[in-house]
Amino acid sequence: MLGFIVCTLSLTIISKPNKMQILTTLFDITSLMPHGYCLIWNSVLLWLHVISDVLIVLSYYSIPFIILFYVRKHKDFPFDRLLLMLSAFIIACGTTHLVSIITIWIPLYWLEGLLKLLTGLLSVITAITMYFIVPKVLAEMGRKLFLEEKLAMQASTMQENLIKEVELRTKSLQLLTEQAQGDLQVKRTFLSNMSHEIRTPINAIISINYLALKTDLTEQQHNYLTKIDSSAKWLLGVLDDILNYSKLESGKLVLEHNDFELSLIITFLTDVASPLLKDKLVLLSFDIDPEVPAVLKGDSLRLGQVLLNLLTNAIKFTHEGSVTLKVKLLGYEAQQARLSFSVIDTGIGLSLEQQTHLFKAYNQADNSTTRLYGGTGLGLAICEELVLAMGGSIIVESQVDIGSCFSFIISFEIPVLLPKTEPLRLYQYPGLKNAKILVAEDNLVISEFIPDIMAYEGMRVDIARDGSEVLALLELNKYDAVLMDCQMPVMDGFETARRIRTDLRFDKLPIIAMTGNVFDQERERCFESGMNDFISKPVAWDDAFLTLERWITDFEGQVKQQNIR
Repeated sequence: MLGFIVCTLSLTIISKPNKMQILTTLFDITSLMPHGYCLIWNSVLLWLHVISDVLIVLSYYSIPFIILFYVRKHKDFPFDRLLLMLSAFIIACGTTHLVSIITIWIPLYWLEGLLKLLTGLLSVITAITMYFIVPKVLAEMGRKLFLEEKLAMQASTMQENLIKEVELRTKSLQLLTEQAQGDLQVKRTFLSNMSHEIRTPINAIISINYLALKTDLTEQQHNYLTKIDSSAKWLLGVLDDILNYSKLESGKLVLEHNDFELSLIITFLTDVASPLLKDKLVLLSFDIDPEVPAVLKGDSLRLGQVLLNLLTNAIKFTHEGSVTLKVKLLGYEAQQARLSFSVIDTGIGLSLEQQTHLFKAYNQADNSTTRLYGGTGLGLAICEELVLAMGGSIIVESQVDIGSCFSFIISFEIPVLLPKTEPLRLYQYPGLKNAKILVAEDNLVISEFIPDIMAYEGMRVDIARDGSEVLALLELNKYDAVLMDCQMPVMDGFETARRIRTDLRFDKLPIIAMTGNVFDQERERCFESGMNDFISKPVAWDDAFLTLERWITDFEGQVKQQNIR
């Protein structure tokens, strides 16, 4: 910038002589005229040379500092010595111009000459050095540029390959996910069909046995039929274990949250477990803390399932001695009762090694256990998962040949108001007397005994083999309710229910599903098709009669309760 100003000033002086006199007066240093310079120079020309040399000196001294700063910042630069030599050359040139300024007033001509010679030699050395090194510098820079471009291309290629690989992996994962979902659906379909196919004959066995136990029997006959009943229920328990574990695996299990009485669970456990004690010198006892609240809120079905599994296991592995269920109140926390449940036996016990894998699915203490005692190996795995789902954890303490203790702690809410319990009515359902029921059932064995069972409660029954017969019979007769099997030939129960609901004459006709498929999806499908309630096979007839009576005597009330739920 200063050089530009000086040049502009010089041109102005040359082009406009009138102003030259003004500048001559301003720069009048005649008394300081330099030695050895031509006397025709004037002061303006003198200062023109001085200012130009000063600017050159400043520039020559600044450039090396910039180069040295760069070299210091970039120590990995491969030609730092070349830059240092170039800096020395530039400093020498700047010093020459500085001496030229000094010699205007001080005659140091020998010093000026020697400096110029030194600068000249340094210039030649620098030029020769650059002649050999600059091509190497350019080649190195080109190589670096090539490497950078190559690395950039490789990075771009790697990025493209990575994107392609991610896309391939994503597609592969999508295919695996779809395959897994397909396999899961196949599994669900298989379990659903298996549940229906197994529960239907079990339903027939339990129902026929139910009828037979109502007849006059000898003591021996009653004993045989009781064993048939307990064996059928045991088989049903094995099936429930498999289905429940499938629900737990898929995360589909939903816990109930209802009021219940613990005493009713104890009664249920006594009724089911007591027949297992026959021919065994084992005492079954229940030690219930009197401080335990009579009514609790939670999932009584899952709690009963866990306790039943633990009790039946204890009885299975105990040949003599005792099996005890202890329930103890540990305390209260925020309107919740913290209860401890323990099942203690004097059975064969477990080693420490056996305890480590006791709760794994499909595993038992050892292979001989399965041969000697039977079982699916799912019971304890299901117990652990259910207890975890209810907010607790199950632990085992055991010694070989001494016995075992399985225990867990769960908190249950305490209802503010005690539930109103209806008096137990065994085989008496006044609301069903003279009720006319249409039963849709394609199984010949089941359809043969259902009218006899329902006749005990004063009901009249018509049987339909498929959905088309149901629709035909509804046109001919008036019914108080329909028990609908979901899987039938010609027209299944779902389609039949949908067609019934399209007719306004039957908008208040209770339709109750009766099926061996107990999965939640099946239950929802029943409600979506227009059915009002759900009874699973094998049918617990007392529960079925209560369900029928509720819907026949108070259809509107049941609909309101269902909408609330």
